[in-house]
Amino acid sequence: MSEHVKKTFATEPPNQDYLRAIPMGGLNEVGMNCCILECNGSMILIDCGLTFPESSGFGVDVIFPDLSYVLDNLDILDAVILTHGHEDHIGALPFFLREVDVPVYGGSLTLAMLRKKLEEQTLNLDEVTLHEVDPGDRLQIESFVVEFVHVNHSIPNAMAVAIETPLGRVLFTGDWKLDHTPVEEEPTDLQRLAEFGQEGLLALFGDSTNSGSKGYSTSEADVKRGLANVLENATGRVIVAQFSSNLHRVQGLLELAAEFDRVVALQGRSMMSNFGIARALGFIKVPKDVTLIDVKQINDFPDDELLLLSTGSQAEPRAALTRIAYGAHRISLKSTDTVVLSARVIPGNEVGIHNMINQMTKRGARVITQRDAPIHTTGHAKQEELKLMINLTSPEYLVPVHGSYAMRRQHADIGEALGVEHTLVIEDGDVLEFTENDAKVVDRVHVGRIFVDGRHSGNGDIEDIQLRDRRKLAHSGLLVAHAVLDLNTGHLTSPPELLQRGVLSHNVDELLEEASLYASKAVENLSSELRSNPGEVTETIRVALRRFFNRRIDKKPVVVPIVHTL
Repeated sequence: MSEHVKKTFATEPPNQDYLRAIPMGGLNEVGMNCCILECNGSMILIDCGLTFPESSGFGVDVIFPDLSYVLDNLDILDAVILTHGHEDHIGALPFFLREVDVPVYGGSLTLAMLRKKLEEQTLNLDEVTLHEVDPGDRLQIESFVVEFVHVNHSIPNAMAVAIETPLGRVLFTGDWKLDHTPVEEEPTDLQRLAEFGQEGLLALFGDSTNSGSKGYSTSEADVKRGLANVLENATGRVIVAQFSSNLHRVQGLLELAAEFDRVVALQGRSMMSNFGIARALGFIKVPKDVTLIDVKQINDFPDDELLLLSTGSQAEPRAALTRIAYGAHRISLKSTDTVVLSARVIPGNEVGIHNMINQMTKRGARVITQRDAPIHTTGHAKQEELKLMINLTSPEYLVPVHGSYAMRRQHADIGEALGVEHTLVIEDGDVLEFTENDAKVVDRVHVGRIFVDGRHSGNGDIEDIQLRDRRKLAHSGLLVAHAVLDLNTGHLTSPPELLQRGVLSHNVDELLEEASLYASKAVENLSSELRSNPGEVTETIRVALRRFFNRRIDKKPVVVPIVHTL
């Protein structure tokens, strides 16, 4: 564990009760949610999430918040509080816990998902203190009394967090929505939220993700009816692609499988992992009339008796659905297949998803998206739900969080229209201080991003991760591969041209020529369908060159493939 020395505040705490909120991530982006709450010399961290690069960046797989400020004040850090199990709320925690010995509080499903991530990072679970909590639980943590409140979201076991302090109660909604007809859980606890309003709420830190969307979010029960209509009219296999954490959707599909006499096969590592965790904890209940089969068994059943639940809704290059679409999977699409993309399109994935849909349509499959039928819903509150939350809780201060500036500004506008006396649109790193008299930004702390190459690396602490790309470049060097792909013929116009820095010191021309031919052969070995996908060709070149140099000179250089198309 690294040594850290407590900093002196640029602005010292006042000589009276004070409360400070310092967002470390989640503002000006959708993801990487993390916020410090500090009161009278005690600190808790609410969520500790990651985000993903907007494009395939140079050696970057995920991005963490830079928690240097927390590490420099470990002597007052008393707990980490988790609202739910999504990556953008817990994904950075395994790396943080390499550095920090601090108790973590969260729901049973949330902590089970965290344990899985800790195991993948080879952390010793005996050295990590995890405390399971339920909605309604109240905990005294130094200067705070923390209460957990059930809310609906696109994953089970989501909770808002109400925190009592000497200056009053603050409420972090986490990610939430209203669902009056949820699948296998209770609706959001509006009664307790209303009681907060009656008892007095100092500040509401509210999810702003859907502040620009009018109306109410659709219920998961409505999505289930939309999927039922798909199954009722399907004459062959039905393949539903969705986010693996949307376990309500999985539950609804299992119930539909029983209704329409279909066996169910799961595919995708995260789908199978999350399903196993949720089933063991009782968040998923398999109907007694439903048979679960291995995907290898699908040929043993008639097509009209099969329902496949898959990952890959975002057209990830190596995902099962993408490989099915391009003919590189054991499952070959048929003209009687119906493929349902039961997920939103994450910005940046539009082209890949369009190309994947195009390939599946070429193979004769019927593809259904959210534009065609009500087969997906958001997990975040829309405008009318945000209004209800504000009216129920009657906060003195509204602090929009979770989202871009435009999202947070619109959330603030909603609050102002409802008569909220104070709305505060702050930024990551702002030190928002509440005293008996007012609330204002009094300081800023360092915030930043840590770019990580390799989500599942077992490398040391956060400071090591921050330097990993530099070390890799210093040890193994950089290799740039330039290739031209003729989409009409589906072939490279010539073997890739290679430029290296720090990879080779002798036999340079000979090894580069051999490596170029090796990468070219790897591309030619792809099916014609995969060769028509520039993303697949790019990834194939990258993997082939790293494999070649690992075998020949025991180095894995940083490879940057650049593929132009004709």
